[in-house]
Amino acid sequence: MEHLKKLSPALYILIIFSFLLPFFNLSCSGQKVMSLTGIQLVTGTQYDQKEMFGGSKQEKVDAEPLAILALLSAIVGLVIGLIKTKNYNLASIIISAVGVILLLLLMNKLNIDITEKGRGMVTIDFLFGYWFTLLLFISSGIIHGLIYYNYKINGVQSI
Repeated sequence: MEHLKKLSPALYILIIFSFLLPFFNLSCSGQKVMSLTGIQLVTGTQYDQKEMFGGSKQEKVDAEPLAILALLSAIVGLVIGLIKTKNYNLASIIISAVGVILLLLLMNKLNIDITEKGRGMVTIDFLFGYWFTLLLFISSGIIHGLIYYNYKINGVQSI
């Protein structure tokens, strides 16, 4: 279990860096319109939307609160991991579960928003960055769950 304890903060660092990866593409009639990273979802961004007759106009994508909260949960997990509080593993299980729930809610919200605004013509494809971040949150929860379970069953110190 000792090697799993060392992996813990590294998982949260990976989660934070995974927000730099592309989270999704928007496509219209099979052609990619836009791609956004997790950080762009957190901070908001602008993009050029091509118009029908050759011009383009600036469109704004607002920051997504669910993405902000997911990133913040990873940062809190990292800070708690570096401090190693008494109930760190239990807190990390909860933080990881919150991260998973936030990412799933984000996916659902984006699917609904794109369906409504795109009137069925625009599709959203979630990319490696999104799935990798989700997998890392799940992995973190499992690892901390194993450490916590080992502590409860065997009385092995979990910090």
